[in-house]
Amino acid sequence: MTAYQFFGLRVAPFDGRPDPRFFYRAAGHAEALATLQYAVHAAKAGVVLLGDSGTGKSLLARQLADENAARRACVWVHGIGQPADHVDVTITPPRSEDPAALGTIERPLREWWRQPVSAGDGTIVLVDNADGLNETHWNEIVGVVTRDQVAGRPLTVVLLGLPALATTLAAGRLARLRRRVFRTFMLGRLSAEETRAYITHRLAVAGGPDARAIFTEPALDLVHRLAGGNPALINQVCDNALIDAFGDERRQIDVTHIVGTIRAITGGLVRQPLLPSPTRRAYRGGGNGNTAVEPDLAGADVNIGMPPTPPPVVERPAADVLMTPPPAPTVERTLDQRIRVLESNLNQALARIRTTRRPVLPSEPPPTAPDEDTPPVVHIDAEVLDTRPQ
Repeated sequence: MTAYQFFGLRVAPFDGRPDPRFFYRAAGHAEALATLQYAVHAAKAGVVLLGDSGTGKSLLARQLADENAARRACVWVHGIGQPADHVDVTITPPRSEDPAALGTIERPLREWWRQPVSAGDGTIVLVDNADGLNETHWNEIVGVVTRDQVAGRPLTVVLLGLPALATTLAAGRLARLRRRVFRTFMLGRLSAEETRAYITHRLAVAGGPDARAIFTEPALDLVHRLAGGNPALINQVCDNALIDAFGDERRQIDVTHIVGTIRAITGGLVRQPLLPSPTRRAYRGGGNGNTAVEPDLAGADVNIGMPPTPPPVVERPAADVLMTPPPAPTVERTLDQRIRVLESNLNQALARIRTTRRPVLPSEPPPTAPDEDTPPVVHIDAEVLDTRPQ
C-alpha cells in the first residue's frame, strides 16, 4: 500500500510533474491561460509568461498544448541543456493528421523550419526555461518569429521564464523579437484561500475527500505560510506530509507532520526560521473541537490545551532554504503621528536645556509653569535703576 492509497486516493495528488488533470484555475492562472489562448487563436507572433520557479508556467504551457492539440502542432523548446551551436526541439503533430504520423519527433529547429507547412490551423512554439538560452539559441528563435509571414504559416512563440527574462528581452539585439511580443504576463502566487482550494482540488482529482478531512486547519495555514503560495512548494510539502502521516498510521495531518516534513526536505542541516516558535501555541481547528498544538522545537514536552500566545518574531530565512520569507510588518503609526511625537519630544528636551542653563538666585523662587492668563513677572535689579550720583 502506498501513502496516497492509505488515504483512499487513486493517484498521487501532489506529484511535482506538470499534469493538466490537476490544473487549478486560480485567478492569476486563469487570466494567464486566457491570454495565451487569445494569442494563439489570433495568431499573435509572440507572448511572454514570467514567474518565479514553481509558480506553474510549465503546467500552463501543457494545458495550452492539450487544448490546441486537435488542430495545431506544438514545438517544445527547453532552454536548459541545449547544445551550444543549435536548438533541439520536440515536435507534436496535430491529432487531425494521419494517425501514423502521431508521436513526438526530435530534431534541430533549423531542420524543422525547412520542412513543408504541416496541416492544421498553425503552430505553437513553447519555449520553456527561456532564460537559459544563449545568444545562438536566441538568433534561431528570432529567425523563426521574423520569417513566419514569409513562410505562410500562422505561428505563435510562447516564451516562459523567470522574471530575469524581461531583462534579457530588453537587450538591443532582441529588438526584432520584442517588437512582435503581443503581451507580457507576470504569474503570481496563491493567496491563503487559494492555497486551501488548490489542495482541495488536487485531492478531489485524485479521488479523495475534502482537504479539511486530511489536513487540519492549522496544518493548512502552516503549509501556506511555509510555501508562500508557490504551487510547487505546496506539492513538495503536502507530498512529504502524506508519507509522514502514513508512516505514523495517522488519518489526519497536523502541524507536527508539516514541521517534520520541512526537516525532512532540508535534511535538518539548515535552520528554518519560518517554523513555529519554541513557544508552544494551541489552536482550535478543523471544526471538530479538537485542539492542535504546535510542537516544541526545543525538545520539551508539549502541554495540550495551553492558551494561545502572541505570534513570535519571525527571522529572515537563510538564502538557501526554498521557502518564502514572511511579509513586512505592518506600520502601526502614520507619518503625521510620528512627526507629532518627535516634535513633542524635541520641545521637552529644549525646555529641560533652558531650565538647566538659567542661573537661579538664592532669593528667587523655583521656576513654575506660567499661567496662560497671567502676564509674566520681570525681576529688575534695584542697583540698575539707581541713577543718583555716587
